[in-house]
Amino acid sequence: MENSGCRHDRSEGEEAETWRNNGLQPAEVLHDRARLAEFLPPGRRDIGYTISRLPRTRERYRRRQIDKGDVVWYVLLPLVGYVLYCDAGIRVLKVGLLGRALDGLASASVLLLVIGVRNAWDLVVWMVLRRAERSQ
Repeated sequence: MENSGCRHDRSEGEEAETWRNNGLQPAEVLHDRARLAEFLPPGRRDIGYTISRLPRTRERYRRRQIDKGDVVWYVLLPLVGYVLYCDAGIRVLKVGLLGRALDGLASASVLLLVIGVRNAWDLVVWMVLRRAERSQ
Protein backbone atom coordinates (compact mmCIF):
# COMPACT_ATOMS: atom_id res chain seq x y z
CA MET A 1 0.00 0.00 0.00
CA GLU A 2 1.39 3.40 -0.94
CA ASN A 3 2.17 5.90 1.81
CA SER A 4 -0.34 8.74 1.61
CA GLY A 5 2.12 11.21 3.08
CA CYS A 6 0.57 11.11 6.54
CA ARG A 7 3.28 10.29 9.06
CA HIS A 8 2.66 10.65 12.74
CA ASP A 9 6.25 10.69 14.01
CA ARG A 10 7.88 13.73 12.44
CA SER A 11 10.64 15.97 13.67
CA GLU A 12 9.91 19.63 14.15
CA GLY A 13 11.80 20.47 10.94
CA GLU A 14 9.85 17.93 8.88
CA GLU A 15 6.61 19.18 10.37
CA ALA A 16 7.47 22.82 9.58
CA GLU A 17 8.43 21.81 6.03
CA THR A 18 5.06 20.12 5.58
CA TRP A 19 3.29 23.22 6.81
CA ARG A 20 5.44 25.41 4.52
CA ASN A 21 4.48 23.20 1.55
CA ASN A 22 0.85 23.87 2.43
CA GLY A 23 1.39 27.63 2.38
CA LEU A 24 1.92 28.25 6.10
CA GLN A 25 4.97 29.68 7.84
CA PRO A 26 6.61 28.04 10.90
CA ALA A 27 5.43 30.94 13.10
CA GLU A 28 1.87 30.07 12.12
CA VAL A 29 2.59 26.46 13.04
CA LEU A 30 3.58 27.53 16.55
CA HIS A 31 0.50 29.74 16.76
CA ASP A 32 -1.68 26.80 15.69
CA ARG A 33 0.03 24.63 18.32
CA ALA A 34 -0.82 27.20 20.98
CA ARG A 35 -4.43 27.33 19.82
CA LEU A 36 -4.71 23.54 19.78
CA ALA A 37 -3.16 23.30 23.26
CA GLU A 38 -6.15 25.28 24.53
CA PHE A 39 -8.00 21.94 24.71
CA LEU A 40 -5.88 20.97 27.70
CA PRO A 41 -7.46 23.22 30.42
CA PRO A 42 -11.12 22.51 29.53
CA GLY A 43 -10.36 18.79 29.41
CA ARG A 44 -8.77 18.96 32.87
CA ARG A 45 -11.70 21.00 34.19
CA ASP A 46 -14.25 18.54 32.83
CA ILE A 47 -12.33 15.58 34.23
CA GLY A 48 -12.34 17.25 37.65
CA TYR A 49 -16.06 17.97 37.48
CA THR A 50 -16.87 14.40 36.43
CA ILE A 51 -14.74 12.94 39.20
CA SER A 52 -16.38 15.27 41.73
CA ARG A 53 -19.79 13.90 40.68
CA LEU A 54 -18.76 10.23 41.12
CA PRO A 55 -19.84 9.93 44.81
CA ARG A 56 -23.34 11.24 44.01
CA THR A 57 -23.56 8.97 40.96
CA ARG A 58 -22.44 5.97 42.98
CA GLU A 59 -25.04 6.75 45.67
CA ARG A 60 -27.83 7.07 43.08
CA TYR A 61 -26.73 3.78 41.50
CA ARG A 62 -26.70 2.09 44.91
CA ARG A 63 -30.27 3.30 45.54
CA ARG A 64 -31.22 1.99 42.07
CA GLN A 65 -32.29 5.45 40.89
CA ILE A 66 -30.06 5.00 37.83
CA ASP A 67 -28.85 1.88 36.05
CA LYS A 68 -25.48 0.80 34.66
CA GLY A 69 -26.29 2.21 31.24
CA ASP A 70 -26.77 5.68 32.72
CA VAL A 71 -23.47 5.44 34.59
CA VAL A 72 -21.68 4.41 31.40
CA TRP A 73 -23.27 7.01 29.10
CA TYR A 74 -23.46 9.97 31.50
CA VAL A 75 -20.19 9.48 33.42
CA LEU A 76 -17.68 6.96 32.09
CA LEU A 77 -17.79 7.63 28.33
CA PRO A 78 -17.67 11.44 28.73
CA LEU A 79 -14.71 10.95 31.05
CA VAL A 80 -12.95 9.01 28.27
CA GLY A 81 -13.66 11.89 25.87
CA TYR A 82 -12.25 14.46 28.31
CA VAL A 83 -9.12 12.35 28.82
CA LEU A 84 -8.69 12.20 25.02
CA TYR A 85 -8.94 16.02 24.90
CA CYS A 86 -6.22 16.33 27.54
CA ASP A 87 -4.09 13.80 25.70
CA ALA A 88 -4.48 15.80 22.48
CA GLY A 89 -3.46 19.00 24.29
CA ILE A 90 -0.34 17.32 25.68
CA ARG A 91 0.59 15.81 22.31
CA VAL A 92 0.26 19.20 20.62
CA LEU A 93 2.89 20.59 22.95
CA LYS A 94 5.32 17.76 22.15
CA VAL A 95 7.42 18.10 19.02
CA GLY A 96 6.54 15.68 16.23
CA LEU A 97 3.20 14.49 17.59
CA LEU A 98 0.85 16.96 15.95
CA GLY A 99 -0.68 14.33 13.64
CA ARG A 100 -1.52 12.05 16.55
CA ALA A 101 -2.82 15.01 18.53
CA LEU A 102 -5.25 15.87 15.76
CA ASP A 103 -6.34 12.23 15.53
CA GLY A 104 -7.02 12.22 19.27
CA LEU A 105 -8.88 15.51 19.05
CA ALA A 106 -11.06 14.21 16.23
CA SER A 107 -11.76 10.97 18.12
CA ALA A 108 -12.70 12.85 21.29
CA SER A 109 -14.96 15.23 19.37
CA VAL A 110 -16.81 12.43 17.58
CA LEU A 111 -17.14 10.45 20.81
CA LEU A 112 -18.55 13.43 22.73
CA LEU A 113 -20.90 14.27 19.85
CA VAL A 114 -22.32 10.74 19.80
CA ILE A 115 -22.64 10.76 23.60
CA GLY A 116 -24.40 14.12 23.53
CA VAL A 117 -26.92 13.03 20.89
CA ARG A 118 -27.61 9.75 22.67
CA ASN A 119 -28.00 11.43 26.07
CA ALA A 120 -30.30 14.11 24.66
CA TRP A 121 -32.50 11.42 23.14
CA ASP A 122 -32.48 9.47 26.41
CA LEU A 123 -33.50 12.59 28.35
CA VAL A 124 -36.38 13.40 25.97
CA VAL A 125 -37.73 9.85 26.18
CA TRP A 126 -37.45 9.93 29.99
CA MET A 127 -39.31 13.27 30.18
CA VAL A 128 -42.13 12.02 27.92
CA LEU A 129 -42.53 8.82 29.92
CA ARG A 130 -42.48 10.75 33.20
CA ARG A 131 -45.15 13.15 31.94
CA ALA A 132 -47.29 10.19 30.81
CA GLU A 133 -47.00 8.62 34.28
CA ARG A 134 -48.08 11.87 35.98
CA SER A 135 -51.13 12.26 33.74
CA GLN A 136 -52.48 8.81 34.63
